[in-house]
Amino acid sequence: MHYSRAYVDREAAVGEGGPIRFIAATEGRKGDNIDLRMSGARLDRFRSNPIFGYGHRYYGRQDLPIGRATRTEIDGSRLMIDVEFDQGDEFAREVERKYRDGFMNAVSIGFDVSKWEGSSGSYWAGGVAEEWELSELSAVPIPMDGDAIVAGGRTRSLDLRELLADIPADPSVEVVFDELFRSVKVSHELIRLADPLTLSLYI
Repeated sequence: MHYSRAYVDREAAVGEGGPIRFIAATEGRKGDNIDLRMSGARLDRFRSNPIFGYGHRYYGRQDLPIGRATRTEIDGSRLMIDVEFDQGDEFAREVERKYRDGFMNAVSIGFDVSKWEGSSGSYWAGGVAEEWELSELSAVPIPMDGDAIVAGGRTRSLDLRELLADIPADPSVEVVFDELFRSVKVSHELIRLADPLTLSLYI
């Protein structure tokens, strides 16, 4: 499973306890160099189990969903999801407050690609995802898309270079920046040994 980028539509976050609308994904290449085409989105799996989690964690008993999607739809080049937070969960209420008060802005989707354009794409190299399936949505402090901030630009996005500054150097990981994208080169040995999710969070 791969993870991508999104952010809250602050103007649509209306009413105490009401749903918050998220721009859950947009077309175009992001920090992972993947372009999700909305025409190829398969949403049935998510609609049948519309969980909203925290940080893509959902295996432990402490990692239960903190909300649910009440509406999921494609709007042109955007995936829009409305989220209702679990008012019986103290942590869920705290996360909701941070979104409403502007201390959190980002969310992230989990998805699986079933068809790449030209059959040449991959999660490691990127590419155009012509067909993909949405599996979950999570609250995250930092999104994959470095420009995914609250509409209106009230909150500055954190530069990826700052995020990587505190990570110890690893000779098997090389990060290359250009004007548009961040490229990550890893050794074959690291790909063989590392858990893909842990590796994606590390780099």
